[in-house]
Amino acid sequence: MISESDRHQNVAKTINSVVLDVGKLNRCLTLAIVSVDLNSENFVYSSLGHPPAFLAKSSENKVKHIRAASPRLGAQKDLQFRSGTGFLNSGDKLFCYTDGIFENRGQNNELISEQDILKALNADPSVVVNNNSIQKSMLNA
Repeated sequence: MISESDRHQNVAKTINSVVLDVGKLNRCLTLAIVSVDLNSENFVYSSLGHPPAFLAKSSENKVKHIRAASPRLGAQKDLQFRSGTGFLNSGDKLFCYTDGIFENRGQNNELISEQDILKALNADPSVVVNNNSIQKSMLNA
């Protein structure tokens, strides 16, 4: 039986090959992969050049990074790949986002940073991720 981490690696290697095959334009891309086993509540997270996801543990009332950094897709032929695992308890929230968020500016006309996201999420870790309060908090950074 193939593990979720191995599945993530197979997906990444396949996409990396495609990017390199059409890579005459010298382009790279980022990718985050998350698999959650709803029965065991375990998750596997992989990030290829993508900023880290965040995990809000309901028992800790704090949001923290989940890191499993690997190079961007298309950056190299032999992709060195990492993944991380974790456990989701009832009430925990996993927050994933597009790296395009960093192309936006907050109220002070400064680019939004990873720290701005973390600060916004930690302002109220119990917040539902589709709530507008996260967006408002980041834009006011």
